[in-house]
Amino acid sequence: MSNNLGFKIESEGLEIEYEVRSYKRPSADALKTSIHNEIAELDEQLEELKADEERENNDIDRLTNHADGLDYTIAVASGILCGMIDSFFVGEFSLTKANEWGTEKVKKFVQFVAKQQSGKEKDLYESIRYLENRWKIPSDNKAGIFGGAIRHHLYDFAHHPTPVGLFFSLLTQFTGNAYGVDSFGVFKVEPITSIDLIGKDIPTKVSLGLITWFFHLVSDIAGSSSSIGLKRLGTGLPGPLVSFLYEVSKIPCFSPKNGDSNFSLWISRLWNGALRDANGNRMPVRFDMRTELGVLHELGKQSIPVIVNECLVRGFYFIRRFVSAVKENPIHSLADFIKLDWKMILPFKNRTIIRMLTVATGTFTAIDLADAGIRAAIKSGGNGAAFLGQFLLRVNFVGIGRFAVAVYSDINMGIKRNKIRDKRIKTINQMLHLSNAKFFYKQAEAYLELKDLDIAIDECKKNLLNAKDFFNESVKQDKRDFEDIDPVFKNIRKDNPELAKKWLKALDGGIYNERE
Repeated sequence: MSNNLGFKIESEGLEIEYEVRSYKRPSADALKTSIHNEIAELDEQLEELKADEERENNDIDRLTNHADGLDYTIAVASGILCGMIDSFFVGEFSLTKANEWGTEKVKKFVQFVAKQQSGKEKDLYESIRYLENRWKIPSDNKAGIFGGAIRHHLYDFAHHPTPVGLFFSLLTQFTGNAYGVDSFGVFKVEPITSIDLIGKDIPTKVSLGLITWFFHLVSDIAGSSSSIGLKRLGTGLPGPLVSFLYEVSKIPCFSPKNGDSNFSLWISRLWNGALRDANGNRMPVRFDMRTELGVLHELGKQSIPVIVNECLVRGFYFIRRFVSAVKENPIHSLADFIKLDWKMILPFKNRTIIRMLTVATGTFTAIDLADAGIRAAIKSGGNGAAFLGQFLLRVNFVGIGRFAVAVYSDINMGIKRNKIRDKRIKTINQMLHLSNAKFFYKQAEAYLELKDLDIAIDECKKNLLNAKDFFNESVKQDKRDFEDIDPVFKNIRKDNPELAKKWLKALDGGIYNERE
């Protein structure tokens, strides 16, 4: 049966309906259960927040620089040592040496591929001729439109050893057109006339566009057979870097509607060796794939002191932290070894080692640039253009790149640390809010317990008073019964009143009142 009351009020055609709900005060047990559940839920949330705070504290500690004077001293010393190694043993960067190294490696690679396919040992001329005859692509027939015999390897996009080159190779198979630019830099789409080089079905088109395309590039990488037969180096292929830059130069935002932009002309001259310095001297070599491979080799030489610097700093960090950890937590078993705080011992993913590497690579770069400047000034004899050229040849670009990465990592860790600190403040505020809520619930719980205790104490008092009255009445009744039943006691009382008083007093529990 509902305790709700409902009634309506009608006035001037308007009807308003009211409902009055009765409120039933929950019992004390229900309140206690509700409070207990709320406190349990708050405790669970507080545990989660405490875990979050612990993780945030660990992250903040990891992202905080704890390097001391000894750490910085070792970092600087390592940078100086490796700077000296770079200065006296690496030497200056040489495009000529790079081209010579790349040419030799490309020669061996082309001969190796030809031998694997023909089963016969061949010289470079025979190897190129064999691969040219076996692996032909349709866009070769459009070389006259795409810059001619000398430039079509750059101007014909299907000759680029990049994903863009592969895309246009496949596109030629599926559309029957070749894609490139002419001698004026204007983009051209030319229909293929050699139908036998176009696949008849999808698997054949993919095979010709992918496999044939790859081995045709191998045949071109060392120059054409005609150039090699005349004892010339040949044009070769543009490397991935030059190909990519030339592709970017043909994007509408970099290129005019008709013709070459200054950027694409610069790339073209870089590739065919037509770039000139301030004195009008041409590049010593073409910047083709052979030179690009040699440049990577030269950069590999530059990376040696950079790697040594890295190993010295990380090695010192590891040894020092490991020794310190073992002193604080002696190792007696494998379990003790595993329990070490390896996150702080290993020289990775913490700001202390990143700061040490920043100092070490910064010192290395400073010494490298100073050495390059001094040597360039001596060789250039005061000529500004010559100074710049000599300076760039002596600069360790790998070291500069590593220093830039270290600085970026250090700054990025600082940004992350600030974000985590802000997050930890929010976590602590949430914990304070929940702790306050838990305190008020505990107050309410204590109030209910005290209220129940007051009631229990009142009941206890009443029971004690009732027990006292009952006990006194019982003793008095026993005394009366004793007096009435025992005739001997009556005689004793007549003959020896003092003894009777003592008996009655003992029977009365010490609260006997003498009678007349």
